[in-house]
Amino acid sequence: TATTEIYTLSLHDALPIWAGMARGFFASLMQLAAEGIAVPNGVRMATVGGETSSHGSFVLSRIFTNPNNPTTNLSGWRTLPDNYAKLNEAQPHFLFTYPSVIAELCQAQADGTLNISPRILYLGGEQLPQAFYDLARATWPKADILTCWGTSEGGGTFACRHGGYHICEDLVIIEPVDGAGQPVQPGQLSEGIYFTNLYNKALPIIRYAIDDIFELAEEPCPCGSQHTKVRQVHGRWVDRFQYGEISMLPVTLELAVLEQHNILEFQIQQTERGAHCLYRSEKPIDEARLVAKMHAALLDAGLQAPVATAQKVASFTRSAAGKLNPFRPLP
Repeated sequence: TATTEIYTLSLHDALPIWAGMARGFFASLMQLAAEGIAVPNGVRMATVGGETSSHGSFVLSRIFTNPNNPTTNLSGWRTLPDNYAKLNEAQPHFLFTYPSVIAELCQAQADGTLNISPRILYLGGEQLPQAFYDLARATWPKADILTCWGTSEGGGTFACRHGGYHICEDLVIIEPVDGAGQPVQPGQLSEGIYFTNLYNKALPIIRYAIDDIFELAEEPCPCGSQHTKVRQVHGRWVDRFQYGEISMLPVTLELAVLEQHNILEFQIQQTERGAHCLYRSEKPIDEARLVAKMHAALLDAGLQAPVATAQKVASFTRSAAGKLNPFRPLP
């Protein structure tokens, strides 16, 4: 969530979070078992996630590590080259990391600096753009690429090998709603959700408002699960760029960035008349095309004479949880 908060969760109540959200992961583990890898003691696991307990990836990876084969826990807040040697040594079957980290990991793998062959790649904690999913798939074609949506306060969904994710409806209630708090139908974009957990006795959460933009799938999932399918979460409503009466979801600008495969990290900042993209790369990019695509997206949104600019930077400062917010609206 976007605000500072304190929440309470007992170890007894934490178990359903992990078990519920790990259902998709368990399905992939069964494939490893079929190939002769001993589950769980033979499965090597690594995370590049939160550096402090402010994010669930830090807490859960330490509570549920296997004492017979401990998880390699690395910080997403640190520069990734510091982690390459440790990942090469760990050779994880399972790797969890943030989507905003995956482009740099894929480039390191292509360059030979990183040499790992994960069979399960779990990209969570942030929105996963389709371009990053496709990049991970191309880099590690034998891996199951999994993602889900969840909250440190109470879990949420579990990954699906067919893309998207399913709501843990035996553990939580997720109600996609419009700006007036009324339900929206599958296939439509919400302006937020009401979130209720069904098991946390230490601190019950009932219809907690979260401004994530949900899109539920209209059709049944080919995996056969009867749990409601989430097609995509399109960022947060609070991150939209507001230009007078024109409201624009910045993911439309993000498409211009994602086609530049040499961009490792980025942040799109709203300006008074358009948008400014900060990016980090180690190889050349087509900055003129990037700016032109952003300009076209701003025009399509209805802005008159918009201004789009881009600037290369040496580094970004991530949060204590290791995350990087890709969008920064005006105050």
